[in-house]
Amino acid sequence: FLKNKAEELDREMGLIITQEQTGRHVRMLTHEIRSTLDRHTILKTTLVELGRTLNLEECALWMPLRRGMNLQLSHTLNNLMPAGSSVPINLPLVNEVFNSAEAIRIPHTCPLARIRPGERYVPPEVVAVRVPLLHLSNFQINAWPDLSAKSYAVMVLILPMDGIRKWRDHELELVVVVADQVFF
Repeated sequence: FLKNKAEELDREMGLIITQEQTGRHVRMLTHEIRSTLDRHTILKTTLVELGRTLNLEECALWMPLRRGMNLQLSHTLNNLMPAGSSVPINLPLVNEVFNSAEAIRIPHTCPLARIRPGERYVPPEVVAVRVPLLHLSNFQINAWPDLSAKSYAVMVLILPMDGIRKWRDHELELVVVVADQVFF
């Protein structure tokens, strides 16, 4: 009985330590995001730090195009998605992400999560979260919409393709907090 209780306590302590480390990463990332005004640095830092903190296979940002009819892949962590890809903005899944303040689990077969599989491929777990778009003039990219257009981009986060890891609730909360900090 005592041995089982000790093992249970060890597991709980491991979870607490992991959550504490994740919290430190979020604080560091938030500091980095807020310390620069260069939006491209913010995006790159966000993708790199989320990838490192959550051990992601891929992290990508889909931006709405000027006409508002499509999302275009604008940034990726590991370039596992075809550059220049676009998806219709009116997909039910995209609307679900835009209408939710939470990170949404999406199928690995969704066009937003289409990656080139490696040699060992087990379908990974994928989430998508909306990212507020503000101060778009700072990006100085003509293909991005004015403030009057859709006010969200979509960030897609893909766990490793070994099928072992699953999204945990505290990781989903972290993703939402970070996504809300990317554009302020």
